[in-house]
Amino acid sequence: LGSRKLAGDREVLPIRGQVLQVKAPWIKTAMYADDVYIIPGQNYVTVGGTRQYNDWNTEPEPHDTARIWDRAVATFPCLAQAQILDVKVGLRPHRRYPRIEMEDVKGKSVFHNYGHCSWGIMSSP
Repeated sequence: LGSRKLAGDREVLPIRGQVLQVKAPWIKTAMYADDVYIIPGQNYVTVGGTRQYNDWNTEPEPHDTARIWDRAVATFPCLAQAQILDVKVGLRPHRRYPRIEMEDVKGKSVFHNYGHCSWGIMSSP
């Protein structure tokens, strides 16, 4: 989102994502179904999430937490006994079309590569 200021790109907007971190050591496999996902990690399982267009709110919203949890448990009943440890919120850059281009800025090459959608944690290693 810094490209709004750094590169003057007014087309980039946030996609707000909220996820839950839960204690569920029995979950060993990442799963995605009906726009709900679970991704096991070393210390917690990430359960998500939201994808809210042009929402700049970086605070966890209780109604989003409840909606994520209700959908996740309905889709993956194996989560029913999990304990919610934390709630995380992030803003991801979004553009109608991704920006992938080279630009000369004061004699320096700047490569723009952002705005690829809202997949956040789903596409990270």
